[in-house]
Amino acid sequence: MKISFTEPDLPSSGAVVVGIWEGKVLTPAARRLDEAAGGAITRALSAPSRFNGKKDELLPIVGPANLSASRMPVWANPNRSIPDPSSNSAVILSLT
Repeated sequence: MKISFTEPDLPSSGAVVVGIWEGKVLTPAARRLDEAAGGAITRALSAPSRFNGKKDELLPIVGPANLSASRMPVWANPNRSIPDPSSNSAVILSLT
């Protein structure tokens, strides 16, 4: 498995891990990926589940629409300074 940080862009393969703020608040990166995936993150966050958007919780999204990534785990991060909310980072981590 190759783990790499990527430039701001949509993933071309593998999995993309994207962060949200605690409480299910989308980061700029999550908003961009949600748009590209036809609202997959928003739908997954609104569905009843054990995911509450608390620190270090993961919500797996398998086969997100309109993306070539096979998986898109959503990671809850309580620290709004990591990554910087004004950052243009589109992807936190890409796994291929």
